[in-house]
Amino acid sequence: MATVVSTGSAAPDRAFPVHVLTVLEPMFVFTFKHRRGVTLFSAIWLSAVLEPVLYLLALGLGVGSLVNRRITTDGQTMNYLHFVSPAMLAVSCMSGAISASVFSFYTRHKQHGMFRMISTTSITTREIVVGDWLWEILRVSMLSGIFVIVLALAGLVGIGNAVVAFAATVLINAAFSAVGIGLAMLLRGWQDFDIVTVGQTVLFLFSGTFFPVSQYPSWAQVFAELTPLYHAIELLRGITVGDYGTGMLVHAGYLVLMTAAGLVFATRRVDADLHA
Repeated sequence: MATVVSTGSAAPDRAFPVHVLTVLEPMFVFTFKHRRGVTLFSAIWLSAVLEPVLYLLALGLGVGSLVNRRITTDGQTMNYLHFVSPAMLAVSCMSGAISASVFSFYTRHKQHGMFRMISTTSITTREIVVGDWLWEILRVSMLSGIFVIVLALAGLVGIGNAVVAFAATVLINAAFSAVGIGLAMLLRGWQDFDIVTVGQTVLFLFSGTFFPVSQYPSWAQVFAELTPLYHAIELLRGITVGDYGTGMLVHAGYLVLMTAAGLVFATRRVDADLHA
């Protein structure tokens, strides 16, 4: 009698959280119990503290002194540092999530064959992708939390809005991590990481990071408003100034759809690769 091996889509739902935790376990063990993992993570935490401090010093004392100190966007008038600091937080989320998910997933899957070995068990492709996705969200969100704390200590966001801003960074990290895993499956080799870097640079420069998109030409405004980083920046910028209008739902909805689409695409690509 022939034995049919399922890719896991029909696995009992009750086993899903257990299998996801199984995927997460080796990542936790390496990061928090192995000396090399602890050393690497400590260095990442140090950089997470220094990054926002250096951004604020450069933009507040450097660039901020060269531009108009008051800037108006969407009817809100604020000084330049209040305008650009949530954008830097959004950029930090994007860079951290994309770099972590693309590089880590590519290394674990393509170089170490970790997920191919896991797929020989009862763990499904969806559980592998969700487990890795949750790990990337956890790692990057811890670093985003440090950035938010620094902004709060600098007086750039109130405590209540800081809590909401942190929740928003988790959503942003989730969206970019989901897309990052999908991108990792499209890479042909290490040389393709340069393409990912170029894409991040384009988003960084043309998503309303340093000045309102209303100052762009009309065609560039349309491009900027379609990018995920623009919606991440506008979401955080609105939260930090206490603007909770309906526009925030549009930005959050965009990121939710991006997360769902990224996970579906990543799961299909990984499943096709594992069962080729």
